[in-house]
Amino acid sequence: MINRKKPLIFIFLVITLWMFGLGMYQLLNPSIEIQWSTATEIDTLGFNVFRGDTEDGPFLTQINKTLVPPSADMLTGGQYRLDDNKIQAGRTYYYLLQEVQMGGGTEDFGPIEAEVRHFGYLEIGASVLFFLGYWVIRKKTSASFLGSAPHAFIDQSN
Repeated sequence: MINRKKPLIFIFLVITLWMFGLGMYQLLNPSIEIQWSTATEIDTLGFNVFRGDTEDGPFLTQINKTLVPPSADMLTGGQYRLDDNKIQAGRTYYYLLQEVQMGGGTEDFGPIEAEVRHFGYLEIGASVLFFLGYWVIRKKTSASFLGSAPHAFIDQSN
């Protein structure tokens, strides 16, 4: 007899663990992706991105470890992206972009507001529901049929 339950158990287990793991990762590792682009970058040495807790600053936390270099072509500008992983879900942060110029001067752009939402709960909840769904299916497919035989097959000779 072929046991068809083992592949089903494996599939449910893999999907449940994957969804739960993804949800926990998102819940425990909130992140904000900061993007900006420039039209030209004449006399630009590079960029810094700073984070603050209020719109008015101070912007004391530098997101990039080293100066973000400018585009190779100063006449066409470039597109940039940084991830801020040192944040807490449920909070609002403010970011300031600083252009550092060749002569030593700086120009600030912003601030912009970013709210960190709670991610991961949907995946964790779905994994729990998926596991419960598997449990229900398993119980229904392994139900015993004793005592539910049609009357024609019941021995009534006693």
